[in-house]
Amino acid sequence: MDDLAISHLKEDDDFSGFSCGESDLDDFIMEDAFRNQRNGLTNTYVLYKGNLPVGFYSIVMESVRSADITDVKSFGIPSVAAVLVARLAVDSRYQGKCLGQALLYDAIYTAKELSRTIACRLVVVDSKPESAGFYEKHGFRQITALGRRRYPRYYLDLLTI
Repeated sequence: MDDLAISHLKEDDDFSGFSCGESDLDDFIMEDAFRNQRNGLTNTYVLYKGNLPVGFYSIVMESVRSADITDVKSFGIPSVAAVLVARLAVDSRYQGKCLGQALLYDAIYTAKELSRTIACRLVVVDSKPESAGFYEKHGFRQITALGRRRYPRYYLDLLTI
């Protein structure tokens, strides 16, 4: 697809025609994303086709218990710094065109760049069961403990990319 660009969410972005098929994600981008960004709670990046927003992801800092990740050396610390991809969605009209992959790769790249300034080792996602294969296909592995989470958490070790 031509004419694609990713940039930071702006207050005047128009998501009125956006629908990814998940009401909680649609509600987030239309009602909460900019307020959360303005208040330093998440940063959201938008994928545009021309001027039309066709996808987005939100990221925030997180930590993961070292004991829950068996194949990443913890160096004797209780938790490992991570970037959480808190939301990721593509408009239904553009699904199946690898745009979710493009957004995920951009989030990983952003996390990798951030790790050069502020130490963080992992990228993590909380995945709905139907999306688990998408993350596994891109090298994410499931964290061993679900804890109080509603969805399984997956991670990618930034030192492996």
